[in-house]
Amino acid sequence: MSLTMRSDRREEGVVLLLILVIIVLTIGSVYSFARTTLLDVMSARQRTAHVRAEILARAGIEIALRTLVDDLFMSDDLLTVALESPEDPWRLLSEAPIEVPGEGSLQVTIQDAGSRVSLNGLLDVDGKPYPDSHPFLTAALERIIEDMPGREEDKPYEPGEIAEAILDWLDSDDQTRLGDLETDFYRGVGQNARPVNRPVLSLDELSGIPDLDASLLAGIKAYFSPYPLVPTPDGSGVNPNTAPPHILGMIYHGTAGDKHLLDRDDVFRILTARDEDKIFCESVYGERCESFSALTGFVGETFFPPLQYVSSVFTIRTEGRYRAARACVITVVDRSFADAPQTLFYRTGC
Repeated sequence: MSLTMRSDRREEGVVLLLILVIIVLTIGSVYSFARTTLLDVMSARQRTAHVRAEILARAGIEIALRTLVDDLFMSDDLLTVALESPEDPWRLLSEAPIEVPGEGSLQVTIQDAGSRVSLNGLLDVDGKPYPDSHPFLTAALERIIEDMPGREEDKPYEPGEIAEAILDWLDSDDQTRLGDLETDFYRGVGQNARPVNRPVLSLDELSGIPDLDASLLAGIKAYFSPYPLVPTPDGSGVNPNTAPPHILGMIYHGTAGDKHLLDRDDVFRILTARDEDKIFCESVYGERCESFSALTGFVGETFFPPLQYVSSVFTIRTEGRYRAARACVITVVDRSFADAPQTLFYRTGC
């Protein structure tokens, strides 16, 4: 074999090797570019889906506000205008999700203030607890603690003392219910926080109360709310038409010196009546109205806090979904001024 032929073969081998290197590099570059492009496309789709879900959730708030306002002025049914009941348009809006073309859906949930007990409603207009506030709150805490998960020995709470501490936290004076200065008392128990001595804006403001830990506070939140923020002589109790079963159990009734919470049988009778499309009314608005006291056998007894049938404050929760994306909004509104409902609370996030 001549030197020329060997040289040609070496050159061919080098060229082939260079071609293979170039092919490998090209394939790697194409794969990397395709992968990056695919990730960018997927990320853009996810962002687009999340934006659409968020738009749906925010639009749900506007739909809910429009429904709450129309409930006052657009309904021909005097009963739905006169009180909050399962027949109100805002209640019907909460019954099923709204399907949106293009793989989207919107769930709107509206609750009136009567779906919880107003903690601020335990004070009168002067910022002082009502006579029934302490025994009611003690009974409520006993039930809340009983229903909390865990063994009884793992829940060493003193409901009466915690009830006193909560009322001291809220009332307008600077003394405990035992007559001690709040400053001295809380310093004595090594507590840096001091009572707010006003209606709370959020139940989280109770977190500084001694012996009221996070677990018990979570339990209280399931039954109470701060709304309405301003104490009123009435309208701070439960709405028997809209409250869920566990809240109906917070209805405190009886005669002077002999009051207690509704038992399970009473709650069952209320739910049965609601399933039969009966509506409880404070006054008579026609044949569909049912006397709450007559149905439960509590004629002549009083309720604390007073039952409420009409609400100005509503909690709106919306959940927008688009494909796999999900966005949520929660807000609390006051429709006292129907032409411009006031926002009391607003938060995004599920």
